[in-house]
Amino acid sequence: MPGAAEGTAGSAQSGMVPGAPSPYAYPDATAYYGATQQPQPYPVVMSVSTNGKAIAALVLSIFGIVSVPIISSIAALILGVQARREIASSGGWQSGDSLARAGIIIGWVGIALYTLLILIVVIIAIVDPDAFSMPLQMGLLIRI
Repeated sequence: MPGAAEGTAGSAQSGMVPGAPSPYAYPDATAYYGATQQPQPYPVVMSVSTNGKAIAALVLSIFGIVSVPIISSIAALILGVQARREIASSGGWQSGDSLARAGIIIGWVGIALYTLLILIVVIIAIVDPDAFSMPLQMGLLIRI
């Protein structure tokens, strides 16, 4: 049948050798991967995110030592404990356990420091009741 061979790659009319592969065809996948191996899909990349409460716990604990003592330190303790629970139950999808732990530790240090400061002020006020009256009087004199 002369009409059946007209459009094939091995036909004499196209100028190619019979049975030769077409120069415009894609290469056979078995030449690269082997006859039994299939191309592997792209690996799934697991994105690990840092827990926001862990970051907030660290920031609040530092803020508790520097500026607002007791309230920020207590908030840092609460957020740090919540963050550690969330990180532990995330199955590896969240990080930041060390940030949460640092927030808890610095929060306790802040509470201890300001408790010690309040205790020292109370002891000084008990031992010398007039210890805090002079700066107050001087402050009033300056304002008047």
